[in-house]
Amino acid sequence: MINKIKVRLLGSGTILTGGGQACSSTLIETSREKILVDCGPGSLLQLKKSGIQPEQIDFVFLTHFHPDHVADLIPFIFFLANSRIQEKGSVQIWGPAGLKSLMDGFRQIYGNWLDSPQVAINELSESVLQFPAFSVKWLKVLHNAESVGYRFNLKQKIISFSGDSGYCPELIDLCRQADLAVLECSYPDEKETPGHLTPGKVGQIGLQAEIKHLIITHLYPEVQQLDPEVLIKKTYQGIVEVGMDFDQFYL
Repeated sequence: MINKIKVRLLGSGTILTGGGQACSSTLIETSREKILVDCGPGSLLQLKKSGIQPEQIDFVFLTHFHPDHVADLIPFIFFLANSRIQEKGSVQIWGPAGLKSLMDGFRQIYGNWLDSPQVAINELSESVLQFPAFSVKWLKVLHNAESVGYRFNLKQKIISFSGDSGYCPELIDLCRQADLAVLECSYPDEKETPGHLTPGKVGQIGLQAEIKHLIITHLYPEVQQLDPEVLIKKTYQGIVEVGMDFDQFYL
C-alpha cells in the first residue's frame, strides 16, 4: 500500500458519544507525509494505538478551536517537548486566524512545558497552501467565527473535510467531486441546529458536490439511533458510510 493514500479515522465521535469513540481526528498517510486533521480528546492515544508516535506527524490542520477538536494539542505538544528529538519546526501546525492567540493562552496555563523546537505554528492566510507533495484549499464554513473546511489534493486525489459546519456553498465548493469526503452529521433533520449538518443536508451536499465516497462522523446520540445512511441515500446515490474509530480508506 506504499503508493496508496490511507485515510484513517482516529476520532469519529462527539463529546457525548459512547462506545469508546474519540473526538474529531483523522490521519492521512502517504509514502511521504503523515497529516493530522483536528486533534480532539483521545487523538494521541488513538494515534499510539495505530502504531504511530507523535514525532512521526508532519502536519496538523485544525478546523476550529472548540475543545472536541483541539484538546489533545496539549498532550501532543507536551510529548514533543519531552522527546529527545530536536529537529526545528519538523511538525507544522496550521489553523485559522487566532491559532497563535490560542497557543499563547495554553502557555499562560502550562508555561514553558509546551515549548518545543519541533513545533511551528502557522495561521492560514493564502487561500491555497502549496507544499512539495500536496496542496490544501481552505474556506470559511458555517459554524463559528474561525471555522474552516479543507480540501486536500494529494497525488491527484481529493480528500475533503467539513470540520463542524452547517450547509453552505463553501462546503459544496470544498467537496466538489471529492474522491473521499469526511462530513459531520450531528443532528436529525427534525432537530436541525445552526452550524451543524443533518442526514438530509449531507445528502444534498453529496448530490450537489458529486462526492464519490462519503464518510459521516460526529454523530450525536439522536442520529446514532437512526439509520443515517438510508436517510442520506434518499438524495445521494454514491457510497456513504458511518465512520468509526480506526476505519481505514485507501485511495
